[in-house]
Amino acid sequence: MTRTTVISAVLLALFLLSTAAWADIWYRDQDSDGWGDPSVFIDSPTQPGGYVAHSGDCDDMNGQVYPGATEIPGDGIDSDCDMTELCFADQDDDGWTTAGTVQSPDMSCSGSGESWTMSSPLDCDDTMPSVNPSAVEVWYDSIDSDCDGANDFDMDHDGYVAEGYDAFTGGTAPGTGDCDDTEPSIHPGAVEICGDQIDNNCDLQVDEDCAVFQITGVTDVGNDQGGQVRLAWNRIIDDAPGVGDDIVRYDVYRRIDANKAGEGDKTLPPGDWDFLLQVPASGEDTYHSVIPSLCDSTDAGVCWSVYFIRARTTSTYLFHDTEPDSGYSIDNLAPAAPMNLFAAYAPDGVALTWDQSEDADFDYFRVYRSTDPDFTPTESLLIHATTGTSWTDLVTDSWHWHYKLTAVDFAGNESPAGSVQQASGANPPAAGGILALHSNVPNPFNPTTTITFELPGERNVRLEVFAVDGRRVATLLDARCSAGQHAITWDGRSYTGRRMASGSYFCRLTADGQVLTQRMTMLK
Repeated sequence: MTRTTVISAVLLALFLLSTAAWADIWYRDQDSDGWGDPSVFIDSPTQPGGYVAHSGDCDDMNGQVYPGATEIPGDGIDSDCDMTELCFADQDDDGWTTAGTVQSPDMSCSGSGESWTMSSPLDCDDTMPSVNPSAVEVWYDSIDSDCDGANDFDMDHDGYVAEGYDAFTGGTAPGTGDCDDTEPSIHPGAVEICGDQIDNNCDLQVDEDCAVFQITGVTDVGNDQGGQVRLAWNRIIDDAPGVGDDIVRYDVYRRIDANKAGEGDKTLPPGDWDFLLQVPASGEDTYHSVIPSLCDSTDAGVCWSVYFIRARTTSTYLFHDTEPDSGYSIDNLAPAAPMNLFAAYAPDGVALTWDQSEDADFDYFRVYRSTDPDFTPTESLLIHATTGTSWTDLVTDSWHWHYKLTAVDFAGNESPAGSVQQASGANPPAAGGILALHSNVPNPFNPTTTITFELPGERNVRLEVFAVDGRRVATLLDARCSAGQHAITWDGRSYTGRRMASGSYFCRLTADGQVLTQRMTMLK
């Protein structure tokens, strides 16, 4: 090639380049995304409508698809026109993805490490096929196989790692020392459930501090007439929601024992027992019930009653029994003092009469005698015992004696002493005799009556009138009086001067601590 030929070729090339630089190529942009279809273009010195200078749009009917657009993973669309698809990453091909993405050169998202969709939840380790949200957790290997974020050393998710793995606390399990990592209700600090035979709180003890099902007391009921005791027992551990057998009630039994055997003589059920009562089970720690005894203990000896408790379940033939225990009852109440003790003095004796006792457990009366009008009854002064309501003391110096009467019940309780309320007889001494309050005269009366009383010696005397409801109506006398007979008239008025209504009243004589009473009746 000659030098001239080379120069000519260079000049031609420069001309063509110059011509091309001034040429205007426009590409059709149907989706108005600023990028044109490279296959449809025109040459024009000016930009025609619907055409743009940039080409490379691989889908000119979709305004979201053009070079440089944001690729949406897994939608099957080449949004940025780079001939690849952005897929979700599943590097271990276990079907569970992470939030990361990978490029699919063939746009299939079905190759190794690719997935069309993002899994929910995400794979927590995309390098191990055995680790994903659907995997079976393998405990205690320090790997969160199922991607649940739980501590791998707390199988039951109760917040405590299993015993022996104290170094692995943290996250969802800050506690240590779980003695049963399969049961969430068992861990240090848990509530001990009585009766389940399980160490719920991991303190190496089973059912500690749980009361034993047993009778804890058979005690007398105080201040009563006897015949009953108070029975106390601990609940059976099954008497609680969701624990053991379903306890519905407690049955109380008393042994049939004609001989009232001693405290140590107890036989276990079955045997000859009387059913007494039943108590509904309600989960109480202790139960109490007042139940009848066989008899009362007295000074003559102790009468033991033997009991046991049966915890009944919903099954007729499934029950639990306590061991028997025994106790005794006591009649703690003495009879009321005998009423209306009258003494009829005669040269050859004193005839005593009184009212019958109204106490249901009355046994007999005791008569005491002394020369001292203020005496206290003692065994040395006891002269007679009777179940009747009269007795004559055959003495020749009858006015020399003073009498008191008590009532005794079957338990040996003795009542307060009743004194002579009215004395009568021929020629009673005016002084040095007995204290006596005679019946008012007249009786019944309207409106006045006279009350006569005898003093064996000088006394501080108070004579009062009371209504039947216990209200004091009037004080007729409050003075120190000499020995002998005295008479006081009551006009039927109260201490305020008001006329009293018709009815019954009581006149009470108090002389140095001794009290005598007479009933009076006012008529209108």
